[in-house]
Amino acid sequence: MLILLQLFLAVAVALVHAQSETVGNNCKVRGDYTPKTSLDVSFRPFDRTRASMMRYRFQAGINLGSWFVNEKWMVPALFSCAYSKEKGELAILRGYGNSSKGIQSARSRLEVHWDTWITDSDMADIKARGINSVRIPIGYWNLPGANFTKDTPFEAWSDVYKNSWKYVRRAIKLADDHDLGVLLDMHGAYGSQNGGEISGFNKFDVNFYKGDNPERMTDALLWIANDLKDVSNLVGIELLNEPEYNSKLIPWTKETSAKIHALGGAMSDMPVYVSNPFEDSDVGDYVINSNTFVVFDLHSYFAFNNKKDSADDISAAIRGPINDLFSELQNTTRNRFVIGEWSCALDPQSLSNDREEKQRQVAEFCQTQIDVYRNSTAGLYFWSYKFQNCASGGSWCFGNLQDEFFTTYNAFGIRNSRKGDAVARVQQEQLPSKYQDALDSSNPNSYDLGYAEGFNFAKKLVVEMPLSRLGFKQEYLKRKYDQHADRNLNLDNYGNGFRDGVLDIECIVYSFTDYGNFICHGRKTQPSSSSSSSAAPTSTSSSTSNSTSTTTSPSGGVAPTKTSASSSSSPSSSKSSSSSSSSSSSSKSSSSSKTSTSSTPTSSSSSKKPTSSSTSVVTSSVSGKTVTATVTQSSNGQMCGNDNIFGIGICISGSGNGNSIQIS
Repeated sequence: MLILLQLFLAVAVALVHAQSETVGNNCKVRGDYTPKTSLDVSFRPFDRTRASMMRYRFQAGINLGSWFVNEKWMVPALFSCAYSKEKGELAILRGYGNSSKGIQSARSRLEVHWDTWITDSDMADIKARGINSVRIPIGYWNLPGANFTKDTPFEAWSDVYKNSWKYVRRAIKLADDHDLGVLLDMHGAYGSQNGGEISGFNKFDVNFYKGDNPERMTDALLWIANDLKDVSNLVGIELLNEPEYNSKLIPWTKETSAKIHALGGAMSDMPVYVSNPFEDSDVGDYVINSNTFVVFDLHSYFAFNNKKDSADDISAAIRGPINDLFSELQNTTRNRFVIGEWSCALDPQSLSNDREEKQRQVAEFCQTQIDVYRNSTAGLYFWSYKFQNCASGGSWCFGNLQDEFFTTYNAFGIRNSRKGDAVARVQQEQLPSKYQDALDSSNPNSYDLGYAEGFNFAKKLVVEMPLSRLGFKQEYLKRKYDQHADRNLNLDNYGNGFRDGVLDIECIVYSFTDYGNFICHGRKTQPSSSSSSSAAPTSTSSSTSNSTSTTTSPSGGVAPTKTSASSSSSPSSSKSSSSSSSSSSSSKSSSSSKTSTSSTPTSSSSSKKPTSSSTSVVTSSVSGKTVTATVTQSSNGQMCGNDNIFGIGICISGSGNGNSIQIS
């Protein structure tokens, strides 16, 4: 009996010692971790049609931040034994040290995080919210094999990440199971592209442009592209996140994107995302002048450099000059422009001290961004889905906002309660026989063929990937037109038909929103006869593209309206520090700041106006808001046109000033 008691006590002491044993900077020693589900995943066979639908659709997205590139302000528990003032991913490793027990313990701790931070139920929730795409930040250290970390600050801890890429692949598979696209974002580059904690460490200079770091980064990105080349839900590869500008950036970007596309197959039209630096740069010009599928990614934050501006002034700036700028970028980049990061956070100085007024300001600021970005870009990704403690994340954390501000966070801005009705209504719509004949013809009318292909693709997006819509219109249109290279089609007429076909389907969905008439201006929303035409071809001498801008609606809210603008010359780049420009931070912590930069377009958009014999400028009001409009006399005696500020289509009864206005 005494012997058994002694054995029991010995085991108990050993267990207590094991539980209290520490390593490095007082980090708890951990045994190997076993993931909850297998890391050996296989993807469904590559589906070209499905991949195209996911890549070219509007990306209503969200960032899955601090999953594989950890930030202390988002997941402080991971940094519990890091050294003081160290914040980036490397700080976690340095805290554990590089002894065998330190490496094993660091790997175990991180694998717990990779396994549980975002789960299958999270992906299901994301999809249920109307989100169709997730942006996943990674670092070069997440790639498998010691060669990827050799001669880097992560070299001593390469064994910590030996399973990391398996977790990344499983993350992409989880998204795929819920029809979510994945934009894989290189957040941490060799040498650090911005010197901040978001690149893995913040105690080093920006050394990305030195030595062989650019070549190593290209090789790593090509390895990723090869490994994921047959993954249907990979919707893009972002080369670098928020790089510091250097004259070497554009040549490196051009070469790397070309090498990815040169892999061929599914990679030949893989969207390559290019993040805008937070200094003056010519990145926007590069995207505008590129003939390949590259996407301009701008990050829009207002919590750092707008402290003296009120929330209401910031919201007004977003509706006004910022919307104008973004709409112009959407035109000049040929629909290849997204907001890769944004949030509902503002500096406390911008907000009222009154609780109810503060809630109103945040609500308007958040919803204004959603409306403007949805209607002036090809996609937007909120930062971020999850924090260790969402309450401490404030308006950065999706969990604090999803029920209040994100009920219409989808490609169309439709309320969740009306989604089913909208999809069912689109299912009823049949392609008119005139356009069906063009599909069957060996020598089709260019407009009719364009209309049929635009109509069918738009319908397929809405029905098969509920409430998706075409985001990268010009890029997809070009791809479809090139497939008819041997048919001698007229590009302008084909393009006009394609856009009309897309819009006729989209307007059916928009009719289920609160502002459909502002986008579609009375376009049909009821089932059409299979023998009737819903649109007429327009012959033009130059190609035009439809884009969206944001207007103030009669109810005083924000509503989008369509304008037509032709693609124009490339802009010169500039950085704005005024309250009307978006502000960002190279780190999302409050101790650092960044100002987002964008290319200032040189082209201007013009609204379509009806043909008539006389023109005049009148001033009147809509729900108390004064508008000045250039209007022309129409056949029924009304003066119709577009207001000069918001672009709303209006008709005025009578002539001169102070007349009643009808929204057309």
